[in-house]
Amino acid sequence: MHEPTGTLVEIDEHQHFTSYRLLTLDHYPDGVPLGFDLDEYRRLCHRWASKADGYFRTKAATGFGPSGRQRQRAYHDALRDLAAPAMGLPPVIRVAAPDRDGSAAYEGVRGMLRSRLA
Repeated sequence: MHEPTGTLVEIDEHQHFTSYRLLTLDHYPDGVPLGFDLDEYRRLCHRWASKADGYFRTKAATGFGPSGRQRQRAYHDALRDLAAPAMGLPPVIRVAAPDRDGSAAYEGVRGMLRSRLA
């Protein structure tokens, strides 16, 4: 969290780009303020879903049933994305790092981070 602005910053590795996450992204209302490129996240879901959908495939999640870990993660990501602006907070800034290359991920969002957190 960037405390001066109340902005949440999340680093999303490949397990955040599931087919369930794509379903949530496809239901975001038009005009909702986001701290990431919605179309890029959709593209990343298409690219990584086959791998991400298998990550902890058998792990149960309370409220999401057996093999519910991917659904739970998609729900929590969507909840943060939609609830933060609804509560008067800045949008959650998401930094996509599906290949775990932190340097490349930072380079991709550095300008946006600086402008939004200034």
